[in-house]
Amino acid sequence: MSTPLFDPMQIHFLRPRPALQELSALLEIRSLGVLGIDPQRTPGADGWRGDLGAAFLDTLVESGWLERLECGVYRHEYRLNAAGQQRLRYLLVDYFQELLRLSGMARQLLRLKLVELYAQGARRVAFYPASETAEVAHSALEGTGLSLGMVVDDDDSKWGSKFHDMEIEPPSALSPERVDTVLITTCAFEKAVLARLEPAKAKGLRVAVFL
Repeated sequence: MSTPLFDPMQIHFLRPRPALQELSALLEIRSLGVLGIDPQRTPGADGWRGDLGAAFLDTLVESGWLERLECGVYRHEYRLNAAGQQRLRYLLVDYFQELLRLSGMARQLLRLKLVELYAQGARRVAFYPASETAEVAHSALEGTGLSLGMVVDDDDSKWGSKFHDMEIEPPSALSPERVDTVLITTCAFEKAVLARLEPAKAKGLRVAVFL
């Protein structure tokens, strides 16, 4: 089975356009060799892939990318042909190029936030907590003038483990001697982290929210 290009349950903003639907179908058919379906079955029933319904697959046959093998009223089989293989390669390159463009645009947007912090006087920052948002912030840090001085987290099971080349520490380790700004790298627990940072603010540390 091929690796899905998107998970409809996880994607909220990037919805598949027709070219991505086509790419996903061609990838799956290539991985299976031959895809057999019941053309009379309701898309989505019993977990059946609705995006690979007979009507959609027949449009790919009409486009010249698939061959349809007739196996009776209740089963059609589809197979990628040479033109489909070439179309798949074209779509993959187009897909990867689009991902690179989106990644570059997103990184630039994030850098603007970090450059803004630099303009406000921040130089050496701490990430709190060591989260997926911290990974995003780390990817955008280069070229902003900021450097990462600490990574802290409330989860004691993370203490001593590595965030890139930096050891994760407890929030009590925060000090103005090591960093001048604490960057909150969570959205879900932002209020709770803000409350826990009162002692750090009392020490003179700046607190900022990423995004």
